[in-house]
Amino acid sequence: MTAATEPDLITACDAKGFVPPLGMFAGNHTLKKKLLGWLQRPITNDSNIIIEGEPGTAKTSMAIAYLRQQFQNPYFYREHHDPQRSGVPRTTEEIREWQPGPHGLIYFMQINGATDSAALVRSKLEQLMYAMNAVHRVLLVDELGELFWNDLDETLRPVLTEPGISVIGTAQNFHSKRRMETTTEQEQRLSALTRRFTHRISTETPTDREHLNFLIYLLKTWGLKVDRPETLQVLVAKARGIVGWSQRILIRAIDEPNRKLTYDLVEDADVDPR
Repeated sequence: MTAATEPDLITACDAKGFVPPLGMFAGNHTLKKKLLGWLQRPITNDSNIIIEGEPGTAKTSMAIAYLRQQFQNPYFYREHHDPQRSGVPRTTEEIREWQPGPHGLIYFMQINGATDSAALVRSKLEQLMYAMNAVHRVLLVDELGELFWNDLDETLRPVLTEPGISVIGTAQNFHSKRRMETTTEQEQRLSALTRRFTHRISTETPTDREHLNFLIYLLKTWGLKVDRPETLQVLVAKARGIVGWSQRILIRAIDEPNRKLTYDLVEDADVDPR
């Protein structure tokens, strides 16, 4: 009889990029309902959507989870997996670029308004616009607010009205760490940008019970142990409903002896990024 092999335990590095199935996210009921409903129809029917919320509220993760299910590709956005490996190394961007669809290939592009240069943003948008062999094109814009504050909203606008392109944007309520002042002209520009999105949905804080249940799901999935029941209660209270903060502490526990989340680890952790 062949002995059963133990499943590979997730590493801290892999846990940082872990994305659960869309239905497993804590809270965010309005956004989940919208995205789960979109899964019941072809991606070509998708409208442009803005997902707003504070850091750690699963804006980008929920978009990725949705796209994995739409593309029927569980490896989408897994940095080290290439399902079409042919012996020639490929970049993560190349792996993500073309995704399978029921009627042909879908072209995917991502830009980050906070880190991509103006030249890179323009280059990526040009590639997206001219991917004419795709049956549909999908653009994920992280930090849409930063892209606006970097005066790149005019560059994005043609994509938002181009047939055959769906845009998912994430934004921290259009807050900029570098620029706080607003003018009438900026308000008009912002209005011109956001009205091209059919849906604008804010993330929602989960209840303590929802947060706790999600942490228990992660503990089981990641093969972690807890030293005592109150440890999780303290973690939920400390994270103040921001699931991304509590996940950071669980990730640290992966490297602890016996992969154990301890009360002291939770008490000593600084999770607030501000």
